[in-house]
Amino acid sequence: MYVFGGTGADNTRHSDMYRFQFDTHPRSSLQDDLLHLLKSGTLFDVFFIVGGKNGRPSERIGAHSAILSARSSVLRARIHLAMSKRSSVDLRNGEHSDKTSSVDDSEQTEVMEVSYPDFTPEVFRIALVFMYSDRLVPWSHSLGQMTTSDMGLLMDVYKLATELRLVLLERLAAALIEGSVDQSNVIFALQCAHEHNLAFAKEYCLRYVTKEAHYRGIVMSPSFESLDRPLMVEIIRRQQASSGSSRAPSPDSADLSPSHSTGPAHCGTLVTDMKQLLESNPDCDITVVCGDIALPAHRAVMAARSGFFAALFRNSPGDLSKVNACIGDIMLTRPVLQALLRFIYYDDVTLQPELSLYLISAPHYFSFSNSRLQSFCRESLETNISAANVLAVLESADKINAQEMKRHALSIIATEFPNVVRLDALRQLEKPLLLDILVALGELRF
Repeated sequence: MYVFGGTGADNTRHSDMYRFQFDTHPRSSLQDDLLHLLKSGTLFDVFFIVGGKNGRPSERIGAHSAILSARSSVLRARIHLAMSKRSSVDLRNGEHSDKTSSVDDSEQTEVMEVSYPDFTPEVFRIALVFMYSDRLVPWSHSLGQMTTSDMGLLMDVYKLATELRLVLLERLAAALIEGSVDQSNVIFALQCAHEHNLAFAKEYCLRYVTKEAHYRGIVMSPSFESLDRPLMVEIIRRQQASSGSSRAPSPDSADLSPSHSTGPAHCGTLVTDMKQLLESNPDCDITVVCGDIALPAHRAVMAARSGFFAALFRNSPGDLSKVNACIGDIMLTRPVLQALLRFIYYDDVTLQPELSLYLISAPHYFSFSNSRLQSFCRESLETNISAANVLAVLESADKINAQEMKRHALSIIATEFPNVVRLDALRQLEKPLLLDILVALGELRF
């Protein structure tokens, strides 16, 4: 899209031209795929016992350990602890089974359980959805009018984010808290921040209240009368101190960034965390094979991104340890299989033409949720074939019997033959391909 012209501050017309390039490929479905896996309730291997404090009912919430471990180092440590406890129970049950004919069912644990009694199920679900999708629901699309209950819920989400050391969620919640404070809810927000021990939010609210334009209206409001006495005293003292100075500090005039907990904090996005999960390969529970090639993976991620693997895991026994990733009769090379996993894990679409030839049919075969990979493969094949790589494309097209692409590669070879003939790869081609090149040269000349 092109936009012409424009008007300057002096109301004069300009002849500027702006070009906007819209993405022609289907959008990434990584977030939606992982979120669909969570909502489907399948392949859960860890359960969280959430709530139960002060007589409140607790709730059992399922999730996938691989995804949570990639997003939070705290959850990774707690899941590993639960895993070790389960292993010790299984070992003890195994020893007892040698001596007795029956084992106490209460000691048999098929899945891991982790307890979080200090938070409500609603708050934990919001954090869970964020870890699967980088979305802060229900505030992802529109801020709107923040109610007092929303404000309290958001502060609970912030507190949970600090405990899990999810810095990105922390920052999003903090920005939303600050952006939603106004004269109608600032007293409630101040009281809530004080009770939650959120220093950054409390300081922001205090500065907002003592700002000259806000102070009188807030102090005269009925909600101010319900404020705790220590907070009233702090507001009055701060107002008196600021009125004696030349200028009262603005809520935005100083760094009010939340102070994060000590220890390693994590500020990765969903894409960077999933990339790290694939590259580090912790706690893999499935092996993707094609011929002699075997790569470790996580069944939750494979099932979320591929309907083919989801159906395979759903209809196969729990002890399934290997899955075949060959596309029909096509044997994938290691670089192609690695490129396929990169797309599945973090939507990587950086593809060379020789890889694109193998992967262009993958979305249909593996039942991906859209044709994004196929679209990028087609673009790579159309724009990136040159004299330097055309021989590799020709070999790949011949191996997978892609006749249309093979004819296209032979046409380029015939046209660019003075450059292609200098390549060492030409001397390594098999005889049938060399004969195909001679035929293409003959057709071009005659």
